Amino acid sequence: GVIDRFKLVKMMEALYHAKGLNANDGYNVLLKKVDQLIARLDKEKDGGRIPRYKFIESCLNDSHLKELLTMYK
Repeated sequence: GVIDRFKLVKMMEALYHAKGLNANDGYNVLLKKVDQLIARLDKEKDGGRIPRYKFIESCLNDSHLKELLTMYK
């Protein structure tokens, strides 16, 4: 499967919410992070659609995403 920009924004919003962060306060930062992630992962220039496995790999290697995904420390 693939993840597009819309799905990625919704996932990031949910992660922010789950961590108790207000996504609206940092919405521009959230969008910038999503766009950077897509630019880095969409090597085939597939209109911002990235394979799920690439997203998962990125989460494991990106400290910000890894922190958001870590619910309890």
